[in-house]
Amino acid sequence: MADIDWQAMAESMTGGKRQSEKVIYYRLKSGWIGWGDTQASKQLGMIQKGAIPLPQYGTITNSEDIWGPILRHRDGPAEFPVEQVLTYRWYKPENVPVQNVRFPQLAGQKIVEFPCPECSRPAFHSPIHLGSHLRVMHAYDRSEVLKYGEAMHIDFSKIPGGKEVVEYAMPTEIVPEVPQTVEEAFEFASVSAETPATAEVAADLETINPFLSCPDCDYTTEGKTKHDFALQGHRRAKHLEAVPA
Repeated sequence: MADIDWQAMAESMTGGKRQSEKVIYYRLKSGWIGWGDTQASKQLGMIQKGAIPLPQYGTITNSEDIWGPILRHRDGPAEFPVEQVLTYRWYKPENVPVQNVRFPQLAGQKIVEFPCPECSRPAFHSPIHLGSHLRVMHAYDRSEVLKYGEAMHIDFSKIPGGKEVVEYAMPTEIVPEVPQTVEEAFEFASVSAETPATAEVAADLETINPFLSCPDCDYTTEGKTKHDFALQGHRRAKHLEAVPA
């Protein structure tokens, strides 16, 4: 997955607002953290879809700093579910929008990477998705995928597994008023992540992520205008799937 352009994602939400129109964080039905309006009608619509307003983390006023208010709040980082942190690759210091942020929910988590042997794209978190990538993007047949798995001790039929397992460790004591460096706070691998969204998360992607991804390859609709139609067209052309027009 290409680096996420957070500013582009937030422009339509934060731009051109009247002073009375605020943008705040929400916990979506999926558990992920997103954002939305506070206008009565729009907020009611969010709540009806299962979202929970999180006004305690302030308002988003700058599209270049959309995660700043919640990540700089002492309780904010803990709000993000593990899956979202892994998907955004925030366990790598250079990917976190705010420096020296700690994610206590990752303490003791095993971060498993499945890098592609043919290209330098971000590593997968699942052998199934690595296998699919090898077949679709690098023309491996089934026997070649299994042979590679045997050589690398990867069981493509089971999860977990993988090339490297690293424990993300939290320090025993944290004093938020005196931030530690990331190196002092954690011990973790410098790895990337490509964690597909669950079906429940996918239902909320238009709120937290404007583009969609193909579950069988690394195609995304980033840069497209109508993401659902773009993904359907890709599925029909690339995977010969009968997707309704």
